[in-house]
Amino acid sequence: MQQESSGESDPKPGLQGVRQTDPKQTLRELYARIVFNILCGNTDDHARNHAAFWDGRMLSLTPAYDICPQGRTGNEATQAMLIKGENRMSTLHSCLAAAPAFLLPSPSSKTNSSRSPVHGTRSASKPNCPRPTAGFLLADSF
Repeated sequence: MQQESSGESDPKPGLQGVRQTDPKQTLRELYARIVFNILCGNTDDHARNHAAFWDGRMLSLTPAYDICPQGRTGNEATQAMLIKGENRMSTLHSCLAAAPAFLLPSPSSKTNSSRSPVHGTRSASKPNCPRPTAGFLLADSF
């Protein structure tokens, strides 16, 4: 495989020359899948649940599969796969903290809204509980 030079060093030497159809969109899709898995309770999201089609030149993500939504019991849950760094906590806060690693805007770059993403109604929140709108702050970025 002949490597195409992009002017940057490739952190993964085994993938030199491999090109994705749209790298930025691929990162957005992976991020959206992580958020969806957390929202639906699929804690068994691991690397073997993500695959790509190979056409001989380019990689593109396959449709999502092996999604197993489960009701959460208890106060904490963790994902099978790390979200960012050593963090695998199944929280929207974890997702928001990971956004810049997926080339999405930092949560601090968006203004906070007290409006719910559903029907524009105000969200009901309890003390010490994150607002449901926090997970949707990046919706305008997609």
